[in-house]
Amino acid sequence: MKKITGLFLTVLFFYSNFLFAEILDVSDQYLIPDVSDQYLIPDVSDQYLMIESLMNPALSPLTYALGPGDRISLNLWGNINVDYTIGVARDGTIFIPRKSMRATTSQFPIAGVSTVPVTEIVPALGEIRAVGLTVAELKEVIEERVKNYFRGVNVRVTLTGLRSFPIPILGSVARAGVYSITPLYRLSHLIRRVGGISQTGSYRNIIIKKPDGSSHIYDLYEFFYKGNMEQNPYIKAGDIVMAPQAIMSVKITGRVLRTGNYELKEGDRIKDLIEFAGGIQKRGSLTRTIKIYNIKNPGDVFEVDPYKLLIENDSISNIELKTGDVVTIPMEPFTITIIGEVMQGGTFEYEAGADFNYYLGVTGGYAERANVGDIRITRWDGTQLKWRRGVEIKPGDTIVIGRSEFKGWRDYLEVTLNAANLIFIIWTVSTYK
Repeated sequence: MKKITGLFLTVLFFYSNFLFAEILDVSDQYLIPDVSDQYLIPDVSDQYLMIESLMNPALSPLTYALGPGDRISLNLWGNINVDYTIGVARDGTIFIPRKSMRATTSQFPIAGVSTVPVTEIVPALGEIRAVGLTVAELKEVIEERVKNYFRGVNVRVTLTGLRSFPIPILGSVARAGVYSITPLYRLSHLIRRVGGISQTGSYRNIIIKKPDGSSHIYDLYEFFYKGNMEQNPYIKAGDIVMAPQAIMSVKITGRVLRTGNYELKEGDRIKDLIEFAGGIQKRGSLTRTIKIYNIKNPGDVFEVDPYKLLIENDSISNIELKTGDVVTIPMEPFTITIIGEVMQGGTFEYEAGADFNYYLGVTGGYAERANVGDIRITRWDGTQLKWRRGVEIKPGDTIVIGRSEFKGWRDYLEVTLNAANLIFIIWTVSTYK
């Protein structure tokens, strides 16, 4: 009985070590490398705030309307030469006062022997209403006034200082309060000035209340993503700006230019969301379905055909979204993965028209124990098939080269020696007394 037990334990120990070694050897060759980093999309969530080019626009004399607090420079030149620095008063007027002007005259006009300095008085041009006028319009008014007093005098009007006024901004913004701004501020400038809209605030229903009691609602998405300047108005004195809470929020992931959360309005559809996200990126798929689910019911997935939606403009496919929806834009595969018994497996760029031998060559060829009769392909859609000559290699394929346990005389010799060794151990144990 002791002999039988000893024999059994010896065989069990030998076999378990052999099996454990084989498991370690086989498992490593099927490890697929982590390629997730190559699909990471850079964080571009702040791109819609990149409006630095608008922060200091040129002061156009044809569009900028003057108001109380603005300062102008007035130059008269020609038969007279005089300069004024004038501010627009609170009542909206400017006053051009009388001014002394240094001039020269000949002491003996006939002979022209010498000249002497004299002082001339330029009469006051009086009060002019400037509020609401552009710089170009004010120049025309002053020219008409100058003609009543002088001939051969030119006029130049330049805006030298901007007025400022307080504007309150309330609601779901980072830093609500009262801010001093200039007439060049648009709504987007003010929102940036206060640190942006809060995470729960609305960019699409910003209210501007006017001094006369009327209110207007503006959608900054129309400006940020479509360039609609009508939705990004200038802020005027007396305005009150309010940012309410957002009502509807959805998320888009996958192959779009700008992934992330977006605010939608009632009635917005999936094409609107894709447009806000910058459209489908390169390698975004038009053949694989767009997946939509709601965070309240993640198991209920709705699918949309991207080709019908974006190419055929199918209105049925352009479904209306609701708050909590998550939209995933699929990716078109563009790599080939080859692993198993090759010299150096990995993931490689797909080359249109390339066959199996091309990708085998990229890996350095078969490894020593490659089983050329056991080559399997898993397609991108999960379909599995055995490779044979003439089978097309498609984007997204994973090719696995099988392993041959016996490859050449050395493998057979090794097995024979192991068997002989096992027989010797069994004989030794059985003859032990």
